[in-house]
Amino acid sequence: MSLSKGKKNEEEMLLEKLKCISDKSKYEILKMLNTEPMYGQQIAQKLNLTTATISYHMNSLSLNKLVSINKIDNKAYYSINKEAINEICNLLKT
Repeated sequence: MSLSKGKKNEEEMLLEKLKCISDKSKYEILKMLNTEPMYGQQIAQKLNLTTATISYHMNSLSLNKLVSINKIDNKAYYSINKEAINEICNLLKT
């Protein structure tokens, strides 16, 4: 069964997002952001990771549109993109 080009691209994007979420640290970050927006150093302290590691993970989450960034007082606050998470769930149901 051949997939149309649009459907194939949609599935490839879904797989990339699932791959991103499957990483334990990224998954833990998303769980924390589900309760409240946080900035990088807060996340690093709670997960006992370096800020450089958090920056790496946040870049991946941001590229996959799973988090959004809001800059306040020279701090980048991250929040979960619930619409993107819901979209992933809906695509999995089809």
